[in-house]
Amino acid sequence: MFTWVPMHREAIHRILEHRRNQRELLTILREMAEQGLKVISLQDECVNSQSTPSVAIDPFTFLASFNRRIADKHRRDNWAFLKARWGLQAPVPNDFAGIPLHHNLASWRFPSFTNRVKACVDYLWQVASLAADGDLDEVGEELFNRGLRVDRLPLVTLTVGLFWINPEKFLHAHPRTLAYGKSKGVTTIPMDYRTYGEWLKEITDRIGRNYLQVSYEANRFATRQQSQPGIKGPCVPSSELDKITTQYLEDMLRDASQQ
Repeated sequence: MFTWVPMHREAIHRILEHRRNQRELLTILREMAEQGLKVISLQDECVNSQSTPSVAIDPFTFLASFNRRIADKHRRDNWAFLKARWGLQAPVPNDFAGIPLHHNLASWRFPSFTNRVKACVDYLWQVASLAADGDLDEVGEELFNRGLRVDRLPLVTLTVGLFWINPEKFLHAHPRTLAYGKSKGVTTIPMDYRTYGEWLKEITDRIGRNYLQVSYEANRFATRQQSQPGIKGPCVPSSELDKITTQYLEDMLRDASQQ
């Protein structure tokens, strides 16, 4: 289990080599698309809602092509292509246990071309370079909060990306993870650098430091919620599971406001 980790760890370091040559990353994705592999959209929305080929990309958006809601076979095919293209040593993953996925229509981490600021893309590269082998302290409060306050990056989106590249140091604040933590007595609500750090510590104290296992168990916990009223059948769509676990988050926020 968790065979996806070595490939992600090796890939992020190769990706970071392309900070000054982002077009090469885009070229790789276009080659994948030409071979019929399933990747993110490579078009930017420009003036008058017209589209133009993307010219910039960040590490998290690149990885989104491998971590979207597509069949596992397609994800393995994507990794097999990148492994051959870059000569990566890590084996192609045979499972994706515990890894959070992005919606197929919301994979880009920064705004469309008409709204993009160069600093937004640079910010994501800077965060990735610090977090790849560092921890929350290495990223730092100012940089972490800048993404939330200036670039309007949702906390869940930021922490999912951090978990992809370094799951030993970061845990994603997905609604499923928050709900699972709440069930174990975790009361902190992550909303910024300080509270995310407090939440991470409380998760570690109450559940453990193996964030891969925590993520896996959070998914299992969410799946068990199919017994809740209004959710029927042996298989619950991800969208329905997220509605249930989001309700847990709303309950947490309401409880906190009453304290």
